[in-house]
Amino acid sequence: DQITLGRILRITDGPIAPLPCPSRVAYRRCADCKSEANCEIRRVFAQVAESAREVLDRTTIAEAVTSSWGNGSSPAP
Repeated sequence: DQITLGRILRITDGPIAPLPCPSRVAYRRCADCKSEANCEIRRVFAQVAESAREVLDRTTIAEAVTSSWGNGSSPAP
């Protein structure tokens, strides 16, 4: 009841970030990047990754299978 979806996803698929530049554990600068500080794509995908981490890291497998989350509800914050 303490294993989160985020933990399982990292074990099976690796980093949660959809691109390597905002990744916390598999950071890599994009080959064609001129300025990470000014990259709007990096900024947006960093927000996507953070939002995904927040949900996945607070949702346990037990909650996912036993709650009404599968019926369109969100897990409790």
